Amino acid sequence: MKRIYWDIFAKDSLGGLFGTIGQTTGMDDAAPICYINEKKECFLIANSLRIFLRMVTSECEWRTNMIPSHGIVFYKSKTDAEHSLEFLEICQGIENSDC
Repeated sequence: MKRIYWDIFAKDSLGGLFGTIGQTTGMDDAAPICYINEKKECFLIANSLRIFLRMVTSECEWRTNMIPSHGIVFYKSKTDAEHSLEFLEICQGIENSDC
């Protein structure tokens, strides 16, 4: 399983987080913007930060365009994740040995 990071750039008044998955957030980047609600459910809300900002500054209600992202699972800690996932030990000296 690939480890993916979040680039969180905002929090709303309901405790939800806005960010990108696996990429940094930038005006000219084509990184999809996601929303994580207080129940740790993830939704795609725009294909880029530029599109998202147009949505929130217009009359558009961004919550009506949320698409559920069911493949994302959140864990409270690595220890909790280890109960459901297998973590593999990766050899540090790959270039000098036969792992």
